[in-house]
Amino acid sequence: MSHSAAGPQGQELYIKTLAIFKKIGLDISLDNFKQAFRFYWDNAKFKEERFKKMIESQNSMKEEIDKLISSVKEEDCVRMHIAITDSYHTISKAAEIAGIDRSMVRRLVENGTLRPLSIRNPYYNSSAPMKLIKMSELNAWIRDNPGAVQVSRKTLEASRKARETRFLNRSRKLSSFTDRINSAIAEFDAVLDKDPVPLLWIMLKLLQVLAKNQQVMRELYVKNLAKIACMTDPDYLTLRTVIDLQEKEVVKLCDVCATDAETLKMSDDEYVIHFGKCSNCTTEKRIVKSGKHHELIYSRGDITLIFVLGGSLLREIRSYLPSSSIDPGTYLSDSTGNWWDTIPRSAIPYDFMGILDIIADTYTRTDSQNLDKRFTHL
Repeated sequence: MSHSAAGPQGQELYIKTLAIFKKIGLDISLDNFKQAFRFYWDNAKFKEERFKKMIESQNSMKEEIDKLISSVKEEDCVRMHIAITDSYHTISKAAEIAGIDRSMVRRLVENGTLRPLSIRNPYYNSSAPMKLIKMSELNAWIRDNPGAVQVSRKTLEASRKARETRFLNRSRKLSSFTDRINSAIAEFDAVLDKDPVPLLWIMLKLLQVLAKNQQVMRELYVKNLAKIACMTDPDYLTLRTVIDLQEKEVVKLCDVCATDAETLKMSDDEYVIHFGKCSNCTTEKRIVKSGKHHELIYSRGDITLIFVLGGSLLREIRSYLPSSSIDPGTYLSDSTGNWWDTIPRSAIPYDFMGILDIIADTYTRTDSQNLDKRFTHL
């Protein structure tokens, strides 16, 4: 009996399935019928209403069903038994169950050793069909190829150890960040009653890390930056201008192209944009200026925190900082960055609201009457 598109159709498909089930004594259940339609009838469409209708009317079709039972071939019974009792999994899941490397199973599929079944994706109708591996075929190959399986399992074990090592290294790195953050917080928390401002700066830096690309958080961060800067002794603050640098590929024109560019009164870049470069022109990497920005630096003991200022915030903070806190020089951007600017979000021991709560609580410890007069406008 063929189970191709030329096989039984419609209600006949349900009755034929019922006959095979009765022939080999399979449980006539909804789940088993779904399994048969998927893996015996090549993923034929199954309708639960038709199944229920057949169950209700099977007594009236007893003679027809008995004839079909007598005509069922042994090969049909074997295939149906496999379809119902076998297990089918994706390449990744099949490899996991068998305990071999996923790439090995994929190669077996690609070279035709394993014949995957294509079924409709039950989760996304518009997706490509799912390829499922029949576990009996995979297990048979494993039994017949112990040498290849041993190599595959060694590869799998090596991959597992590598993943565990990467996970452990990431965990250690996160722990080192968290430990250093907690150490700084503990140091400034110890002097909180005498000077709460340093703790505010630490919380502000953590707030900055969490606020990236989130507008509401960003606005709260900027608001607190302005307020905390006003509360801080200017001796701990420095305002400086930094030139931004970036590595850029620059075309160096050959003598012929350089002469043409000069004749056309074009720069090298303009010439390349309009005419491209010839095979004699070369490309080299150069560090070029890409702009500039302004930084407010808070330094206290071993801790240095850097904050980039936008235009309006720059003008506000510049208005009350003494000239001694404003560095007249211009600095080149440092590609290595500041340690506090490399903190991953997952290493911060507080969530956004937790940081805001600590900031609000710390504000209450400040004695506004002792602040310099220039801060009274806040």
